[in-house]
Amino acid sequence: MGSNGPSSTDQTLRHRLTVREGVSHHPPRRVPKRIRFSLVLVLVLLVGSSCQDGETRRPSSPLSGVTPSASLACNSAVVDISAAPGVDPWDVGGNPDLRIVGGVAALRTASAHRSAHSASHSPGAEPTEDPAFLIAPKTPLFVRRGAAFELRVGESFRDRAALRFGNLSRPTSAILVGPCDSEREWLLFTGRILLTEPECLTLELVLQDGLIEPIQMGIGVACAADRP
Repeated sequence: MGSNGPSSTDQTLRHRLTVREGVSHHPPRRVPKRIRFSLVLVLVLLVGSSCQDGETRRPSSPLSGVTPSASLACNSAVVDISAAPGVDPWDVGGNPDLRIVGGVAALRTASAHRSAHSASHSPGAEPTEDPAFLIAPKTPLFVRRGAAFELRVGESFRDRAALRFGNLSRPTSAILVGPCDSEREWLLFTGRILLTEPECLTLELVLQDGLIEPIQMGIGVACAADRP
Protein backbone atom coordinates (compact mmCIF):
# COMPACT_ATOMS: atom_id res chain seq x y z
CA MET A 1 0.00 0.00 0.00
CA GLY A 2 1.15 3.51 -0.79
CA SER A 3 1.59 6.13 1.86
CA ASN A 4 1.25 9.91 1.51
CA GLY A 5 3.47 10.66 4.54
CA PRO A 6 7.23 11.07 4.34
CA SER A 7 9.31 7.96 4.50
CA SER A 8 11.81 7.31 7.27
CA THR A 9 14.66 7.95 4.81
CA ASP A 10 13.31 11.40 3.94
CA GLN A 11 12.96 12.29 7.60
CA THR A 12 16.58 11.27 8.27
CA LEU A 13 17.90 13.41 5.39
CA ARG A 14 15.87 16.41 6.50
CA HIS A 15 17.18 16.01 10.05
CA ARG A 16 20.77 15.96 8.83
CA LEU A 17 20.26 19.00 6.64
CA THR A 18 18.65 20.88 9.50
CA VAL A 19 21.57 20.08 11.79
CA ARG A 20 24.13 21.13 9.16
CA GLU A 21 22.33 24.34 8.37
CA GLY A 22 22.11 25.11 12.03
CA VAL A 23 25.83 24.61 12.46
CA SER A 24 26.80 26.58 9.36
CA HIS A 25 24.54 29.47 10.21
CA HIS A 26 25.45 29.57 13.86
CA PRO A 27 26.63 33.14 14.64
CA PRO A 28 30.43 33.36 15.39
CA ARG A 29 31.48 34.05 18.95
CA ARG A 30 32.84 37.61 19.36
CA VAL A 31 35.95 38.37 21.38
CA PRO A 32 35.09 40.58 24.37
CA LYS A 33 36.00 44.27 23.94
CA ARG A 34 38.37 44.20 26.91
CA ILE A 35 40.43 41.40 25.37
CA ARG A 36 40.47 43.07 21.93
CA PHE A 37 41.70 46.35 23.47
CA SER A 38 44.47 44.52 25.34
CA LEU A 39 45.66 42.79 22.16
CA VAL A 40 45.76 46.07 20.23
CA LEU A 41 47.67 47.78 23.05
CA VAL A 42 50.28 45.01 23.15
CA LEU A 43 50.72 45.22 19.36
CA VAL A 44 51.22 49.00 19.49
CA LEU A 45 53.80 48.68 22.26
CA LEU A 46 55.74 46.03 20.33
CA VAL A 47 55.83 48.10 17.13
CA GLY A 48 56.86 51.24 19.02
CA SER A 49 59.62 49.38 20.83
CA SER A 50 61.05 47.99 17.59
CA CYS A 51 61.02 51.43 15.97
CA GLN A 52 62.76 52.97 18.97
CA ASP A 53 65.44 50.29 18.91
CA GLY A 54 65.96 50.97 15.21
CA GLU A 55 66.48 54.67 15.88
CA THR A 56 68.98 54.17 18.69
CA ARG A 57 71.04 51.67 16.70
CA ARG A 58 71.07 53.64 13.46
CA PRO A 59 74.68 54.60 12.61
CA SER A 60 75.57 58.22 12.08
CA SER A 61 75.33 59.27 8.47
CA PRO A 62 78.69 59.91 6.80
CA LEU A 63 79.30 63.29 5.21
CA SER A 64 78.74 63.24 1.48
CA GLY A 65 81.78 63.63 -0.74
CA VAL A 66 84.23 62.44 1.96
CA THR A 67 86.42 59.47 1.06
CA PRO A 68 87.55 56.97 3.73
CA SER A 69 91.24 57.49 2.91
CA ALA A 70 93.54 58.94 0.26
CA SER A 71 97.25 59.05 -0.53
CA LEU A 72 99.15 62.32 -0.48
CA ALA A 73 101.34 62.77 -3.56
CA CYS A 74 104.89 63.82 -2.73
CA ASN A 75 105.06 66.12 -5.77
CA SER A 76 102.21 68.22 -4.37
CA ALA A 77 104.51 69.65 -1.70
CA VAL A 78 105.15 73.40 -1.68
CA VAL A 79 108.54 74.39 -3.08
CA ASP A 80 108.88 77.96 -1.82
CA ILE A 81 107.53 79.65 1.30
CA SER A 82 107.30 83.40 1.75
CA ALA A 83 108.50 84.55 5.16
CA ALA A 84 109.53 87.69 6.98
CA PRO A 85 113.15 88.84 6.56
CA GLY A 86 115.53 86.94 8.75
CA VAL A 87 113.06 84.10 9.36
CA ASP A 88 113.78 80.63 8.05
CA PRO A 89 110.36 79.13 7.18
CA TRP A 90 111.90 75.68 6.97
CA ASP A 91 113.19 75.78 10.55
CA VAL A 92 110.38 73.61 11.87
CA GLY A 93 111.99 72.90 15.22
CA GLY A 94 112.54 76.59 15.89
CA ASN A 95 108.97 77.61 15.08
CA PRO A 96 106.96 78.03 18.32
CA ASP A 97 103.69 77.80 16.38
CA LEU A 98 104.43 74.26 15.27
CA ARG A 99 104.33 71.02 17.20
CA ILE A 100 106.42 68.09 16.00
CA VAL A 101 104.46 64.85 16.40
CA GLY A 102 106.12 61.45 16.48
CA GLY A 103 109.27 62.96 14.97
CA VAL A 104 107.72 62.68 11.49
CA ALA A 105 105.18 65.51 11.15
CA ALA A 106 104.64 69.05 12.37
CA LEU A 107 101.31 70.83 12.71
CA ARG A 108 100.09 74.13 14.01
CA THR A 109 98.06 72.97 17.00
CA ALA A 110 96.36 74.77 19.85
CA SER A 111 98.83 73.19 22.27
CA ALA A 112 101.74 74.61 20.29
CA HIS A 113 100.84 78.26 20.49
CA ARG A 114 98.18 78.32 23.24
CA SER A 115 95.43 79.70 21.08
CA ALA A 116 92.70 78.35 18.88
CA HIS A 117 93.02 78.17 15.12
CA SER A 118 91.52 81.02 13.21
CA ALA A 119 88.46 79.73 11.41
CA SER A 120 86.93 80.77 8.14
CA HIS A 121 83.14 80.60 8.20
CA SER A 122 82.84 80.62 4.44
CA PRO A 123 83.17 77.01 3.29
CA GLY A 124 85.01 76.13 0.11
CA ALA A 125 82.84 76.68 -2.92
CA GLU A 126 84.11 73.55 -4.61
CA PRO A 127 81.31 71.09 -5.43
CA THR A 128 83.23 68.18 -3.90
CA GLU A 129 82.92 69.66 -0.41
CA ASP A 130 79.89 68.91 1.70
CA PRO A 131 77.79 72.06 2.25
CA ALA A 132 77.65 71.11 5.94
CA PHE A 133 81.28 72.22 6.33
CA LEU A 134 81.10 75.72 7.78
CA ILE A 135 84.72 76.02 8.93
CA ALA A 136 87.76 75.37 6.76
CA PRO A 137 90.93 76.97 8.17
CA LYS A 138 94.15 76.69 6.19
CA THR A 139 96.62 74.47 8.00
CA PRO A 140 100.25 73.67 7.16
CA LEU A 141 101.42 70.08 7.33
CA PHE A 142 105.18 69.54 7.50
CA VAL A 143 106.41 66.04 6.72
CA ARG A 144 109.92 64.84 7.55
CA ARG A 145 111.91 63.56 4.60
CA GLY A 146 111.67 59.76 4.24
CA ALA A 147 108.93 59.41 6.86
CA ALA A 148 105.72 57.45 6.33
CA PHE A 149 102.59 57.65 8.46
CA GLU A 150 98.82 58.01 8.45
CA LEU A 151 97.08 61.19 9.59
CA ARG A 152 93.41 60.64 10.33
CA VAL A 153 90.41 62.24 11.98
CA GLY A 154 89.58 60.71 15.36
CA GLU A 155 86.81 58.14 15.04
CA SER A 156 84.31 60.08 17.16
CA PHE A 157 84.73 63.15 14.91
CA ARG A 158 84.38 61.54 11.47
CA ASP A 159 80.71 62.46 11.14
CA ARG A 160 81.60 66.17 11.29
CA ALA A 161 85.24 66.64 10.25
CA ALA A 162 87.54 65.84 7.31
CA LEU A 163 90.98 66.63 5.88
CA ARG A 164 92.18 67.93 2.54
CA PHE A 165 95.85 68.53 1.76
CA GLY A 166 98.15 68.73 -1.24
CA ASN A 167 96.82 67.06 -4.35
CA LEU A 168 93.59 65.79 -2.79
CA SER A 169 90.59 67.11 -4.69
CA ARG A 170 88.10 65.65 -2.23
CA PRO A 171 87.95 65.72 1.57
CA THR A 172 88.98 62.51 3.29
CA SER A 173 88.92 60.98 6.77
CA ALA A 174 92.51 59.70 6.58
CA ILE A 175 95.65 60.66 4.65
CA LEU A 176 98.44 58.23 3.82
CA VAL A 177 101.74 60.11 3.73
CA GLY A 178 105.22 59.25 2.40
CA PRO A 179 107.87 58.28 2.23
CA CYS A 180 108.97 61.32 0.22
CA ASP A 181 112.47 62.34 -0.88
CA SER A 182 113.60 65.95 -0.61
CA GLU A 183 116.75 68.05 -0.49
CA ARG A 184 115.35 69.68 2.66
CA GLU A 185 114.68 68.00 5.97
CA TRP A 186 111.00 68.88 5.81
CA LEU A 187 108.39 69.01 3.06
CA LEU A 188 105.39 71.33 3.33
CA PHE A 189 101.87 70.49 2.23
CA THR A 190 99.17 73.12 2.44
CA GLY A 191 95.58 72.24 3.06
CA ARG A 192 92.49 72.62 5.17
CA ILE A 193 90.75 70.97 8.06
CA LEU A 194 87.01 70.92 7.41
CA LEU A 195 84.49 71.11 10.24
CA THR A 196 80.73 71.46 10.51
CA GLU A 197 81.10 73.67 13.60
CA PRO A 198 83.81 75.11 15.90
CA GLU A 199 85.32 72.34 17.96
CA CYS A 200 88.33 71.00 19.82
CA LEU A 201 89.18 68.35 17.26
CA THR A 202 91.26 65.25 17.84
CA LEU A 203 93.45 63.98 15.02
CA GLU A 204 95.50 60.79 15.18
CA LEU A 205 98.93 60.23 13.70
CA VAL A 206 99.64 56.52 13.18
CA LEU A 207 103.33 55.63 12.94
CA GLN A 208 104.73 52.67 11.02
CA ASP A 209 105.15 50.64 14.21
CA GLY A 210 101.43 51.08 14.98
CA LEU A 211 101.91 53.68 17.69
CA ILE A 212 99.12 56.29 17.68
CA GLU A 213 99.88 59.89 18.61
CA PRO A 214 96.75 61.93 19.44
CA ILE A 215 96.73 65.58 18.34
CA GLN A 216 94.29 68.11 19.76
CA MET A 217 93.47 71.13 17.62
CA GLY A 218 91.23 73.95 18.79
CA ILE A 219 89.46 75.21 15.67
CA GLY A 220 87.14 78.13 16.24
CA VAL A 221 87.27 77.38 19.97
CA ALA A 222 90.12 76.70 22.39
CA CYS A 223 90.66 73.21 23.77
CA ALA A 224 90.22 72.82 27.53
CA ALA A 225 93.97 72.43 28.10
CA ASP A 226 94.63 75.73 26.31
CA ARG A 227 92.07 77.91 28.04
CA PRO A 228 93.56 80.53 30.36
